[in-house]
Amino acid sequence: MLENVLNSPDFVKYLKKFKTGEKLFFEGDSSQDLYVLVSGELDILKGDKRFAGISQRGAVFGEMSPILGLKRTATVKARGPVEALRIPKEEIPSFLERFPDAVEEICRNLASRLSETSQIAYGLQVFCDQIPDAVIMTDRAGKVLYWNVAAEELYDVDPASMEGGSVEELYEDPEGYRGLLQDVLSGSRPVERVLKTKTFKGRGERFVSTNMTALYDGHHNFQGVLSLGRDATRFQVLERK
Repeated sequence: MLENVLNSPDFVKYLKKFKTGEKLFFEGDSSQDLYVLVSGELDILKGDKRFAGISQRGAVFGEMSPILGLKRTATVKARGPVEALRIPKEEIPSFLERFPDAVEEICRNLASRLSETSQIAYGLQVFCDQIPDAVIMTDRAGKVLYWNVAAEELYDVDPASMEGGSVEELYEDPEGYRGLLQDVLSGSRPVERVLKTKTFKGRGERFVSTNMTALYDGHHNFQGVLSLGRDATRFQVLERK
């Protein structure tokens, strides 16, 4: 496929050269060009950390943004001198029509990433289900994205009612939860506080010691919250007595 592209006057004009350390695009930016590696090696970075590389001549990369309409999910940097084709967004349809091999590679890439992501998510779920602490992950709006078995038991709620719901709804005093969140966002260290949960299924009052950590992307943009909870009811009762 690559040789056919390089022999095409319509697309060889998009051949670009990048110096060692030069970044082709940045995590979080809105560029939607498609790339094909001609020579050299690339590092893929999340934040400042390298987690993968691209070295295969003819490899298609950067396809997630133009195809799915997403911002860049990683930074791509030249490890050494690099040559790559940079296909502008408006030229991508004609490029894919001319070179169907590129379509096949993009499909393989997407399938591979979906498989890897699913495996990682499954591994995280299995791990969290083995620990005694209640784990809840929320997005930036406070909507529940993930919880483990211990969270279901501690908060005594049906899993279906948690999915997509607001984590504030688990607590008797939502303002207390929001205050804890503000404390977390104002500093870099985890913050812990005892919060009273709502009464479900006719049981008595329950208090949860909640440890909260803010989650950020590589550009330090707030993405959500990871909370760890433990039953603190007995200690609260003893303190009252």
